[in-house]
Amino acid sequence: MTEELGEKEGSQLKVILKPVARIILNSITSILYYCGLVDVISFIRRIVFKRCRILVLAYHSIGIDRGRDKYQINPVLLDRQLGYLNLRYKVIPLLDLVDILKSGKGLRHDYVALTFDDGLKNNFSEALPILKKYNFNATFFITMDNIGKKDYLGWDEILLLKREGFELGSHAIKHLPLPGLPYNQAREQIFSSKLLLEERLGSPVKYLAYPFGSFDKNIINLAKAAGFEAAFSTVSQSCDPDLSDTFCLERKEIYNQPLHSFAVKIEGLFEKHRFQVFSEK
Repeated sequence: MTEELGEKEGSQLKVILKPVARIILNSITSILYYCGLVDVISFIRRIVFKRCRILVLAYHSIGIDRGRDKYQINPVLLDRQLGYLNLRYKVIPLLDLVDILKSGKGLRHDYVALTFDDGLKNNFSEALPILKKYNFNATFFITMDNIGKKDYLGWDEILLLKREGFELGSHAIKHLPLPGLPYNQAREQIFSSKLLLEERLGSPVKYLAYPFGSFDKNIINLAKAAGFEAAFSTVSQSCDPDLSDTFCLERKEIYNQPLHSFAVKIEGLFEKHRFQVFSEK
């Protein structure tokens, strides 16, 4: 009984402390950003330590959130985030970023590539005009089974994205954790999504985004066998911090959070591997 009470009290304490920790972290990131310390740290990193960052960002839904969906970003906030990147980073197509990683060459700039997951219709209606405003490219990872469904892109919109010069990638057939599937089903999810997309697009589909960021060695081997050139996760603990394995590359998920939190996240101030990036040679 005593142990049960102790566990219950511990759980209640965690519930109380979680919002307190969130408030403290928000205050710290706000001070770092509005006092200009984020830019100072970035300058020291690049100029003094000769260290450059190379990032892939993962967005999901873009719209006015009437609930508490952390994955749905207000278009006004997206505009501010892309404006922030425009002043500080070289925003490049995912194709170019993967080529940089494969080359292993030293960098002279901070680079970032933009991606959008799931193939949501608001990526087209809300995100696309903002991307065009900054002349930014992006890659849209499509979940095949959702095409044409309510709130999801149809083929006309997907093909228009291709004509506009945007990259299309696979997010599997269904949005399921691939490692939890039987081998043949996982293979079908990966191989068929690539083939179906290529058939409709009339061009190679080079990149795969693992649903839920979930993968293992078998899934990596399937992605390679299917002919993908790179694959992306959002689970940092599972990814290669040295960015040398292009089939377990990390993407940073971007949430509906204030600009100061975005800036700190982009600079990686609280990351364990924030300095494991390419250095200038």
